[in-house]
Formats: sequence, C-alpha cells, structure tokens
Amino acid sequence: MSARVLACIAVLVLGGCVPRGFGWEFEVPDEIDARTRALQAHVIPDGCVPGPRPERPLETATYRFARGEAPPVPIRSLPPGTWGFEIEALDAECRPIGRGCVPVELPSSDGRVFVPLMVNTTVEPTVCRTACANGLCLGPGVDAGQSEQDAGGSDASSPESDAGP
Repeated sequence: MSARVLACIAVLVLGGCVPRGFGWEFEVPDEIDARTRALQAHVIPDGCVPGPRPERPLETATYRFARGEAPPVPIRSLPPGTWGFEIEALDAECRPIGRGCVPVELPSSDGRVFVPLMVNTTVEPTVCRTACANGLCLGPGVDAGQSEQDAGGSDASSPESDAGP
C-alpha cells in the first residue's frame, strides 16, 4: 500500500494578505515505496517544468529531507502568481525514482495541494554535487545552480542556506 505522507506545511504570506496555512501532500507509488530513502521538494516560480531531469529556474527553492522526517520548510512569502509544487522521491544513491508536480495559482482558496508521484522509467543521475548517503547529499554545495537545504545539513539561519521563496 502506498504511503500517504504530509509533505510540507508552510505558512505563506500571499500577496500581502494575512498569513495562511498552506500544505502539500504526496503519495509514493507502491513500486518505489521500499526504495525511497529521501524526498526533495521544489517550489518553482511560474509553474511546473516538464520532462526528466527538468531545468528549473534559479529562483526555485529546493528542500531535501529523509523519509519520515519533517521537511525543513521555513516561513516564506510567495507573491501572487503560478507556482509549481514538485516532489521527487530519491533512492539510496540520491537518484530521482519518482516525480510529481502540480501548478497552483496563488493566492489560492484551497489550503492544500495533492501531488501525485509517477515512477521514473529512466535512470537519472544523482541530484548531488557531492557525496550521497542513504538518499541525502553530504557536504556543502548547490544543485544545478539552485539553493538547497538538506534537513539537518546546514544552519538554517545563515544566508548561504536560504532556500529561496
């Protein structure tokens, strides 16, 4: 049976409005459930980017966290517009084995978005620029020019670890 998981609960200030709770949920498909070691969440300006190994805009906020851990999603402000909420399932070698993305127009009257993951049919390279351990990247660095923040990996208060939106 697929594990339905609360992925991210973030308080977002939408267009200068009063802060509102906004959450995402995702479901890991049965075919990759046992191999999923970590998850990667992306908040993408202007919506989802299609295709395997998508080229996301530099402004994309990326968060990595181990399976079963709370995602390190800080309070952020997102301006009105279309945003892509993407989840990737990573195997022990930090390779994406499942991916799903849902575009959301903000501000949204819905307090939640459900992101279904599809199993990747091609082998993709690791998402890490440095070493990987059980699905999480080790050491400092950024992935494809994007800000990243691994759970427990860096000091969330430092400017270098600012994960974007």
